[in-house]
Parts: sequence; structure tokens; C-alpha cells
Amino acid sequence: MSGSYLLDTNVFINAIERKLRLPAAHYAYSVITELELLAFPSLLPEDEQAIKQYWPS
Repeated sequence: MSGSYLLDTNVFINAIERKLRLPAAHYAYSVITELELLAFPSLLPEDEQAIKQYWPS
């Protein structure tokens, strides 16, 4: 699978909970998605790292 995809918050949550690896492609996400994921009050450091693995370096 290749192409460009805009990912929603739920896609990140589902991928992290199921420990899925997304196929190689160009992914984008909104600032709102980033805020929703990282602003969770009881976010654990390992969860934050799991989320940030999808961010471009």
C-alpha cells in the first residue's frame, strides 16, 4: 500500500492499543490530533513514546 493518508486520533489510538505497525506510506495528522493524543491527563511516559514513534523526526 502506498499513498498519502490523513490519520485521525482514533487511528493512532487503535494502532497503539493493538501494537500495530502502519504500512509504509506518507501519513499526515493535524495539530488537533497531536493535542488530543498528548493532552490526555493520565498519559504514561511509555504511551507518549508510542505515540511519538509515528511523528516524523
